[in-house]
Amino acid sequence: IHILGVGCLAGAITLANLARLGYRGIPEVSRWVTVGAWLALVSGPLMFSLNSTRYVQNEAFCVKILFLAAALGAELWASRTGTRLAAIVSLLAWSSVTVAARFIADFG
Repeated sequence: IHILGVGCLAGAITLANLARLGYRGIPEVSRWVTVGAWLALVSGPLMFSLNSTRYVQNEAFCVKILFLAAALGAELWASRTGTRLAAIVSLLAWSSVTVAARFIADFG
């Protein structure tokens, strides 16, 4: 469920940022951002609570959380300003979250 939520969230944010970069034909994605955010916000802390010691000691998880904070800030900046730079920073930050999340199993 967590991967589905993050996939919806990151995918929708990617499409929104591509629209900010000038790509045409991008559908309205705010509903998918909301669905993905709720799924991730409910399942993420639940997964963390089941094995918090393992996650806190996992370097990849800690890096993911840092990138997640940066991605949320970048997306807030992009959604408020709509600038190309903000959209690019947001895309890079969300890509970093995805890569770091993939390494959690490898370093766990």
